[in-house]
Amino acid sequence: LIPKNIVDSIKNGGSENYPVAMFMSGSPGVPTAWLNGLKLDNQIQSAKSQIQLKDFIAVLPDFNIMPHADTGCMNIPDGVQVEDWLTKDVYNYTINNLPAKKSDWVITGYSTGGWCSAMLSLKHPEIFKAAAPIAGFYKADPPFSLTAPQRLSVKSEYDLLALAKSRGRALDLFLITSKQDPSSYSSTNWFYSRVGSAHNVELLTLQSGGHNFTTWRPIVQDILKWFAEEIK
Repeated sequence: LIPKNIVDSIKNGGSENYPVAMFMSGSPGVPTAWLNGLKLDNQIQSAKSQIQLKDFIAVLPDFNIMPHADTGCMNIPDGVQVEDWLTKDVYNYTINNLPAKKSDWVITGYSTGGWCSAMLSLKHPEIFKAAAPIAGFYKADPPFSLTAPQRLSVKSEYDLLALAKSRGRALDLFLITSKQDPSSYSSTNWFYSRVGSAHNVELLTLQSGGHNFTTWRPIVQDILKWFAEEIK
């Protein structure tokens, strides 16, 4: 999604580079779920009518590229390299073809996309400064098709607590879950209690609502308001 004034700036040869926000879908899922299910375009316009939200470029990448398997945005041994696809191919395409800032991106996602947003931001401080996972989980879940040693290797490489400790630059995190969401509630609180004071971590716990768009749709406004403080 590119705001009209950014499009006009491109056409007129403007030199300003704009912040980037990446929006991850679930698995299985498609990027357009952010537009059709969570009404992202309308949500942005609504947020802009209430708060000072700087124009930004919204990147909605597809990461469900391995048929019948959830890659979790990871590089799969002897398989698809989804992390590289997102942080190299999608990243380079964005900065080379759009007036996009090269760093300090923000990222959010729901369900598996919540895991992806936390993992990518912790692993790639050169790109991301803040992440707002929605109803995510925080332990790697490699495909069952991998061998036992491969699964152990993936779990080690994508250990979020280890990544949080090793990341040299503090990450701003906004964790969102619901007490009625067994898919994310325990995992989110487990991660929140252990991520440590080296990062700026906020937690929003909804009292009701399951693992679905009906629960998440109103929360998009909270995320955009949080983004407004991150992309000034």
